[in-house]
Amino acid sequence: MTTSIAHELNQPLAAIVTSGHACQRWMEQDPPQLDKARQALQRILGDADRASGIIARVRKLSKGEPASTRPFVFNAAVREVLALSHAEMQRLDIAMRADLAPGLPLALADPVQVQQVIANLVLNAMEATALVDIARRTILVESLQQADKLVFRISDGGPGLPAGAQEQVFEPFWTTKHEGIGVGLSISRSIVEANGGHIWAEPHAPGGAVFTFSVPVAPGEGEA
Repeated sequence: MTTSIAHELNQPLAAIVTSGHACQRWMEQDPPQLDKARQALQRILGDADRASGIIARVRKLSKGEPASTRPFVFNAAVREVLALSHAEMQRLDIAMRADLAPGLPLALADPVQVQQVIANLVLNAMEATALVDIARRTILVESLQQADKLVFRISDGGPGLPAGAQEQVFEPFWTTKHEGIGVGLSISRSIVEANGGHIWAEPHAPGGAVFTFSVPVAPGEGEA
């Protein structure tokens, strides 16, 4: 549990540090770039809220409470995470494209948990993509509906997964990263399955990896 908490909190805390340094640089310019500094501060507040949400969720898990499922706008949750990742993608020279299907029905899941899964998959894609030449540093994020499920898919141009690793990557403490501890995808699978969905990995031709997860559509909610 301690390892899981440390891993999940590391993402928003690292983003806060990155945005804090960016804000400092914008303020030190002559004249100060106040609009850019305000944007960095907004990212800091967003990541601080995300860290607070993670702690609240861990408290619920420690008490055995179920996920706080409710209808929410799936694409809005995706866009919020992508906005928080924008500065880091720019720093790493990663070209990100979002192809989010319009008019999706509401999702039925715990939005904080779903955003944590999205954030973990986006972070993994960025770290993988940063290992290849700049020309291949691309990430595609998609949302779509398949029957009674909403689907999030992220494809990267990184080195890809080792042969036969599609299932192993979701096992606890199994990792392809030199400094990884192998709990992020295991946590993500637990979250997705607890919310009535499924998560899986596939190779991405001509190189890279594709990670996909689904969550249920809220019954009778119509389109958002």
